[in-house]
Amino acid sequence: MSLSARPPPPEFSSRGSRKPRCDKRHRMRRGRRRCALLLCAHTALFALACSDAGGGRERALLIGIDGATFTVARPLLDAGRLPNLARIEAQGVSGPLRSFFPLLSPRIWTSMATSRRPAEHGITGWVYEDDEGSPHLYSSSDRRVPALWNILTAHGRTVAVINWLMTQPPEKINGVMVSDHAAPGAEGNQLWVANRFATKMFPDAKSPVDSPGAGSAFAYPEEWFERVARLRGEDALLAKSPNPFSSGASGLTPEIEQVLTVSFDSDLFAMRASLDVEQALHPDLLMVYLPGIDRASHMLWASFEAAQQDQPETQPLPEKVRIEAAALITYYERTDAFIGLLLERYSERDLVLVGSDHGFELVEYPDRIAGGHDSVDARDGVLFLRGAGISSDTKIGGFGILDVTPTVLAWFGIPVADDMEGRPIIFQDREPAPPIAHHDVGPIERVGRMEDDVEDRIIERLRQLGYIE
Repeated sequence: MSLSARPPPPEFSSRGSRKPRCDKRHRMRRGRRRCALLLCAHTALFALACSDAGGGRERALLIGIDGATFTVARPLLDAGRLPNLARIEAQGVSGPLRSFFPLLSPRIWTSMATSRRPAEHGITGWVYEDDEGSPHLYSSSDRRVPALWNILTAHGRTVAVINWLMTQPPEKINGVMVSDHAAPGAEGNQLWVANRFATKMFPDAKSPVDSPGAGSAFAYPEEWFERVARLRGEDALLAKSPNPFSSGASGLTPEIEQVLTVSFDSDLFAMRASLDVEQALHPDLLMVYLPGIDRASHMLWASFEAAQQDQPETQPLPEKVRIEAAALITYYERTDAFIGLLLERYSERDLVLVGSDHGFELVEYPDRIAGGHDSVDARDGVLFLRGAGISSDTKIGGFGILDVTPTVLAWFGIPVADDMEGRPIIFQDREPAPPIAHHDVGPIERVGRMEDDVEDRIIERLRQLGYIE
């Protein structure tokens, strides 16, 4: 019935004059009809509101866990100590995520987000040397190809990118980007790593590594700079995820305790930002990167392997070794809890992909024995995948870093480009879009330098609110 249609005219009396029926039965029937119409209208409006908010369509969640490996995760899964990863595994599939050498995080995470190898996307490691002999930390401006967030933006999808490596300065996307320099101490940590690599690669460099995007905001759009800055001082997640390494009573050495404390706080910050952005935006795709397991593994791997080899008939391991091995396990458990906080906001039909860039192994360095990722034994990371069209029969053998972006694109019905090396998995409930030659996303705009008065105003507001001194 059209909106202009009218109900039939009231009945005529036997004398031919209009006489509406007003008996009790008619009034009840008319009331029920009116209630039904109102209920239908409210239902339609509610469905429309849910659709507009993203609640009526499938979404995607991509979680990157640097350095996670089944060497640690599989025994914990079997023991029921990683319940959220176990839930993803039970609802979908899991297996190794194939990476490629050298196993340096910036190049691999950029390859994951572009389906292009480092020689093509332009970020080959942590640092490069310019024509004048000065080393620089790679930045988002050095990436030569569009990333997943640019492609989704060009197709009208909303996307949130939180803490992903090599995203400073932030890019202007259809959503929110919080760069990998936003977390407390993140920029300093990256510069420390970059200078270590620069010392080995460019011993004759004229200066230390500089910071990319100096003076730029670490979030886009501008209003999120203040919101994200406030998150550095909030305790919203501490009740559920207190820092287990900051008590001073962990039994760890002060050096290790400090590294783990800073790493955990960085991951906690990324989770705070992710949940805040997710609640405000409800994006089609949320990407979040958690680097803490990698940092913990570099320091604790030797003790973990020693504890794995401990036999009852041999002399018990030193308490220091047991404490350090337990600390790495604790880090995995807390990361699993972070994943659970995000899973609460996604349905079983939404695509959820959890992956890592490589595994870990014991490496003998000139000055120490520690965790590293130098050989084929550490090449594979972890992959957990679930969503509509994915079952335990879904084929993921050989699934690699370069296949992640094509898989997410296929999920959204967006074509995979011929210039991408990776290929998507096959979803059982949808046909893939025909491929195209390449994705033309137009110029990639990035946040420029903040005007001094803008930064001053933001800092003053945060000071007034008590978030900084």
